[in-house]
Parts: sequence; structure tokens; C-alpha cells
Amino acid sequence: MKKGYVFVYGTLMDGFWNYEKHLKPHVIGKWEAWVSGTLYHLREGYPALLEGDNPVYGNLVQCRQFDKAIAILDRLEGYHGPGHTNLYERITKAVFLHDGEVFEAFTYVYSPARLHEVEKFGILIPSGSWREYIEERKAVK
Repeated sequence: MKKGYVFVYGTLMDGFWNYEKHLKPHVIGKWEAWVSGTLYHLREGYPALLEGDNPVYGNLVQCRQFDKAIAILDRLEGYHGPGHTNLYERITKAVFLHDGEVFEAFTYVYSPARLHEVEKFGILIPSGSWREYIEERKAVK
């Protein structure tokens, strides 16, 4: 895995609040990309990526000062390390660019220990795009 890459699919994408506040100062490159999974919108107002076979769209982000950036993201995503009770788990996933290039990058997936919350309260996003889901919700209001 090339160090310095993370895949984001929710509030950490360009144009959303956590990108501007936490990630943008560290970004040296970003690309439209996708991973395999299943995407849900949670009642708390952010998405949850679960394992699955559908495309989930977001951004592959390359960061400078990666260790500092990933520490910020770990805190934001409620990741305290392996063996802890985490909100999200930080794993390595294959990330696909639209030109066919494949990267390995850190990705935050919703903790399997919290699957019952997603099943009970989550809204499946069939398109795999949280950005599209949020834009459609704004259009309805």
C-alpha cells in the first residue's frame, strides 16, 4: 500500500463540512473513486459503509503529513484501534479510479458491532452516492 491515501465517502468529501474543517489542510491530491460495499444514511446525519458488492462513490484523497491527518480522522471517526469499541473501523480497501487504476487506501467502515443500529435505523442508499442522496433530500425540502 502506498502511504498517504484515504478513501472518503461522506462528510469528509470535498464540499462537506468535515472536509473543510479537518481534511482540506492535509490534501495534496483527490480523485473521484469508488469501493465495493453497501452504503446507508444514519439518523445522526452521516453515512455508514458496510461490506458488500455494490459500488460506493467518494474521493480518494492523498495527504501530506499523513500520520497527523490520520490521527485527526481516527478521532473524528471514533476509531481507537484494534480491539477497542469503535464507531468505525479503519481498514484497507481496494479503491478504483474511473480510469481503471486501482489503489489500496485506508477506509472507515461502520463497526460490525453496531450493525443492529444500521439494520434498525439506517436508510439504504441504492445509488452508492451519499452526495447524491444529500442533494436529493435538499431538493425535496
